[in-house]
Amino acid sequence: MKKRAISASVTMLLITACLRAEAQTPADTILQCVGDEWGDGINAPKDAFIPPRDGNLSGTYAIQGNAIIESGGGKLADKSYPLCSTTIMSYAFSSDCSVHRGQYIVDWLEGTDFDTKTAPFFKKYPNSPIGVATIVVDRVNLRVDEEWLDNHVRGDYDPKTKKSTYLAFFTSTRFSGTCELGKPKI
Repeated sequence: MKKRAISASVTMLLITACLRAEAQTPADTILQCVGDEWGDGINAPKDAFIPPRDGNLSGTYAIQGNAIIESGGGKLADKSYPLCSTTIMSYAFSSDCSVHRGQYIVDWLEGTDFDTKTAPFFKKYPNSPIGVATIVVDRVNLRVDEEWLDNHVRGDYDPKTKKSTYLAFFTSTRFSGTCELGKPKI
């Protein structure tokens, strides 16, 4: 009996420690990053625009509470993304924490109904109907990996058969940068 009681106590302590680590709010931090941006197509037609590789780009990210704010650099509006998960190695933020990347891709590519009112995809992903952004901060190596999955559909009409066909695809724009801790200037 005592062995089971001790084992149960140890198990509860471990579960409590894991839950506290999982719910831990990150410290307020500014990351100044330099890296590359590039694009990929997923099931994209050959003539779809895929962003080319661009190197030595900078990005500034501020972790505040349970969110990360990506600076628009004065050219675009800043974007805020909530914290989705925490590990000892990384923080993951997203525009929609309920999205699992692989399933999201499969669900869009297998879609045949693209009506925003009736399509199963739009019902399943009401908070990310046109794309999803994900930012992962590597806490050990001070790296940021960001991806914006942008879903598209192309319609082609065949005048001979008088039928339309649709092709679902993605463009994936990524940024990967090495970061340094920044300090507020004022």
